[in-house]
Amino acid sequence: MANDEGAASTADRLWREAMHLFSNFRGMRPRRSWASGLSVGTGPKRLERLTGSKGAAQLMPKLKKLSDRELVIFRTYARINLEQAEAAMRLSLIANITIPVGFLVILNQFFPGTVQALFDYAGVEAMLGGIAAAAVILLLLIWYSYAGVFQARDISHLAAIAAARRGASASDDEGHGNGDEAGPLEAVEPLL
Repeated sequence: MANDEGAASTADRLWREAMHLFSNFRGMRPRRSWASGLSVGTGPKRLERLTGSKGAAQLMPKLKKLSDRELVIFRTYARINLEQAEAAMRLSLIANITIPVGFLVILNQFFPGTVQALFDYAGVEAMLGGIAAAAVILLLLIWYSYAGVFQARDISHLAAIAAARRGASASDDEGHGNGDEAGPLEAVEPLL
């Protein structure tokens, strides 16, 4: 049992380090996204950019040093983290776009002319300035969520690459409960 705890703690320590290397704020850096649109995953040489990144350069040697069991644990963490980041992104989109728009629509339905009265009272310039400020804040929140998904996907892919280089496949891990039974295209199937 002590051996299991030691293996888990090694994976835990590496996981905490990976979370630092692949933080949401690091994913929001302009050089990571502006040169290729909203995602560095677009354009040629995607795999080279992933494996050649600073985070990958620090994480991959440590993944190679993990035992098979520790790598399974790390891959499980990566898979769960990716699922949670995707769920948070969906919730962020719903909460930050749908709810404000829905609130204004409902407000205007129950109290007709309220939105127009606010525009008239505050002035068009003030309202447009407020709307622009709110839009910038909402876009930054959505960008932060998107960066989290992108970083989580990078960690998951790097862990899968480390396992593949070791000779493990998704079917090798099924009996070990890593939660990564999906095929290699599972992460991109919604896009196909």
